[in-house]
This record gives sequence, structure tokens and C-alpha cells, in this order.
Amino acid sequence: MSTEYDGTTAPSPHAGAVEPAADPGWPLVDPDRDVRLLPDGTGHGRDAAAVRAVRAGFEEVRARVVAEGVWKAEPAPGRVREPLHALPALAALHPLAEPVLRYRVETLVSCLQTLVRRYPYDAELRDFLGVPAAMDAVVHAYREAAASAGKAEGAAAHRETTAAGRENTTADGENAAADGEDAAGPAVDLCRLDLLGSTLGTVRVLEFNPSCPGGLLSAGMLGRFWRESAAAPALEHWQVPPAPIEYPAWFADWLLAHGRRHGLEPSHLRKVGLFRPPEGTSFEFGLMAAQLRARGSEPVEADPADAAAVTALRLGYLKHLPVEGGPADTWHTFHAQLRRFAGRPPVPALVVPNLPAERWVAENKLCLAVLSDPRFRRLFPAAWRWSLDALVPWSRKLGDGITPAEAVAERARLVLKAPYSCRGRAVVIGADTPADEWERTVRSLGHRGWLVQEQVSAERLTSDEEPCHRDLVVPVLEGRVIGYGSRMSQGHLLNTARGGGTPVLYPPHPLPFPPHDEGRGSA
Repeated sequence: MSTEYDGTTAPSPHAGAVEPAADPGWPLVDPDRDVRLLPDGTGHGRDAAAVRAVRAGFEEVRARVVAEGVWKAEPAPGRVREPLHALPALAALHPLAEPVLRYRVETLVSCLQTLVRRYPYDAELRDFLGVPAAMDAVVHAYREAAASAGKAEGAAAHRETTAAGRENTTADGENAAADGEDAAGPAVDLCRLDLLGSTLGTVRVLEFNPSCPGGLLSAGMLGRFWRESAAAPALEHWQVPPAPIEYPAWFADWLLAHGRRHGLEPSHLRKVGLFRPPEGTSFEFGLMAAQLRARGSEPVEADPADAAAVTALRLGYLKHLPVEGGPADTWHTFHAQLRRFAGRPPVPALVVPNLPAERWVAENKLCLAVLSDPRFRRLFPAAWRWSLDALVPWSRKLGDGITPAEAVAERARLVLKAPYSCRGRAVVIGADTPADEWERTVRSLGHRGWLVQEQVSAERLTSDEEPCHRDLVVPVLEGRVIGYGSRMSQGHLLNTARGGGTPVLYPPHPLPFPPHDEGRGSA
């Protein structure tokens, strides 16, 4: 395998993606390319040769996970850090379902990008999302700084190149970027959609993870380990192409190219910041650092609150999820450097993808209510609405879209989520909650404004020996799907930080990789 992915042989991202007139019932995973070992060592799957290959390669893969430092997201309380729980399970997406799913996912990310751009100018949207005041101030301060630096024209051109070439007109022929859309604003550069469902017609998105999505480097490495193990002949027989996330330095190539596209010089790329607050997670920092070193850059771990460290760096990646009243409120120098432009054309003093001004909006789970609520369909081109209907579960804001009384009556089919939360926290599942407790919860003023969403069922893999559930994760880089992943668990909560394991899910078709500039490091 080449050490760098160039995407030169990849087809159009939407090749073969024709929206079916009705749900064809296609499974997400190809049943002929779906195998796993059960706890007793027996195999499960139609491809007996692939089962034997998984059995032959599993110990080899587990050894590489340990040797190359692929860790779980965070250790359990009182436990030391543990290697990623790789599972002896390989699968490929269905060849007919995948192009349609990919098109829908990329369209949905374009819709999320629209919310980020329109947020500063749309009073109804701002009021609905209820972004906390400190976070809202960050969004507006960045917009004003970028506008005053004369960034609008250049940034608009850049945003157009990363929009996946999608049509942007309404049914009336009007441009969807109506007055007030911030084309120069922050972008959803990298995200990871978490989806549940077993078929193209039932799969729904639950999370966008548009801040610092975890597990992408790990998933790519795991896929590559299996290709380089005794399971290689089976994967060659399956004819599954490598996804961009499988290439050894994809993250570093992208991050360095991101800096160059924003005007940074080669000297600015010699050191790259890996930012996180002291209490934050460093999940995958070791893998990021290894990729950066492979490209000739020195990784520097730094606290965003450390003014000296921040001002000494020009490019970085921020590992932080926005939470109300969190440490980001005190990162004065960090925010100031992101907003400070100098030179002609203006260049940011600090370049970081998924800017805080993007995260504070896109990370808000009420964005799913915006995508579902008919009141906000005015924000999106008519051509995108099919994807919204297909992928977004019924979602409303408690107290503004659904009343507490309605939520009480529909307890068995609903889930309640805080606007800002992660790792399955601040989630109340109606079907698992006693009726009186659910009623107290949804009638509490403290939960007013939370997301109320229809419960979506995970794919259930039935076997007498090991009943378990499987989800689908889809990383999207600059508007393009760059791979697939999955998690398995015996419970309904599919999270590797809370007991889940990691199988590998391969694409059935080549995936385009967002183009890099000519200055990227050589293999």
C-alpha cells in the first residue's frame, strides 16, 4: 500500500447515488461480506473462508494495536489506559446502499454548515438554539474580526471548493445562501456522524460530533492492520478498496494542507500545536503526533490557556468539546489569536480547523431539531430536503416544538438529551425510565429547551451465543466521506469509552479524498 492517499482514481462522490423512488429495503451491510468470531471461537457469516481468515489474523491485529499505541478513548474509573478493544469482526457496506448513504450524509453535513453560516444573522435560529452567552460572544467576535480583515471574498471561494459541488438553489430558483449567510464564517472542517439502523430506509443520524471527533485515526489504523494480516486474502477476495482514513499520514497531510490554504508559510509548519485543557482528553494525540513527525513537523502539546505557548505556534488542532461555563471561557489569548489577521492577503495569527466559533453552534444537539422542524425548512435548498427526511429522526425542542404533556404521553418512543453533552451523558431514554420519573424529568424547568427525539434502534446482530448491537460511524472531511467505522456492544449504548468494541467496516467503492495542495509532504 502506498503511504499517501491521493484520490486520483476515485470516482465522483455521488457516482451511482440515485435516490430510489421508494425504500428498496437494501441492508447497510453486505450480508455476503459480514463475518465475526463468537466468544466460543466459532464463526458467524456466510463466507467461510473469510471466517477462517479472521481467526488467523486476529492475534496479529491485537498485537499491532498494542505495539503501535492504539488506545481506548479514556480509561475506566480506577483503571489504567487500555488498548483499543479490537473485535474479530469484518464487514463491508452494501454496494447499492453505500453511494446513496454517502450522498445523504454529505448533504446533511452541508445542511449543518448552513446553520453555522446563517447563525449570526438569523434571529429565529439564534433564539431557538439558545447558545450560551459566552459562546455566542465568541461566534460574533470571530465574524466581526474576519469581516474587518477583508476575508469574505477569499473565504467564500474556499468554502465553495469544499461544498462537494452540491446544487444550492431552492425550488423557486433562488440561491439558498440568502441575505445574511456568512460565507466567510467558520466551517465544519471535520466531523463524524453516528448513525443507527440496519437498512438504508431505517438508518438515522444521532450525532454530528463536529468539534474533535474521536476514533478516526484508530479506525483507519485498525482497517489497515487487518489488510496487512493473515486476513489479507479474504479482503482481496472481497475487493474492498482502502478508505482515506486507512492511509498512514492522512490526518497530518490534511492538517498541514489546511494551514497552507490559510496562508501559512513552510516555517510556520515546523511546529504544530496539539491543544487541550489540562482536564481534557488526549485521546489519539499520540497517533496525531506520530503522523506529524512522519511529515517533518514537531508536535507540541499545549494548554489553550497558556498564552506563551499559544503565541509561539501558528497551526494547531484543538481537542475540546464545548460545555457551558467550561474552561474555554478563559482562553483569551487563544481566541484573540484565532481572530487576529495580518498581512496582504490577511493571514490568521493562529490556524485551527473546526474553530470554536463553529463548534459552539454545530455541537448544539438542537441543530437536529432545526433540521427536523418544518419551521426551518426555509434555510435549505429543496434538493437537500430529501436527505433531511431520510436521515434525520423526528426531533423537537422541549417547550418549543413539543410540550411537556406531549412528551409524557409519548414516553415509550422518545429520548431526552441535553444540548451540550458527550459520551452518552445527559441522555434519558423514555422506554428505560419509569413513567413517574420521566414525567418529573420532562416537566422540570431545568430540562426545558432540551432535545426530544424519537428513539432509533441499533442494528441487532442475533445469535444464541452473543446477542449484540452494531452502529455506523461516518467521518466527513471538508464535505467528503473518507471512510466508515462501527462499534459493537451487548447493550444499547454503543460507545468504546463505556464498554463497546471496535469491528472494521470497509467501503465497497473507492472514496474521493479532499484535494491537498502541492506543498504537502512526500511519502
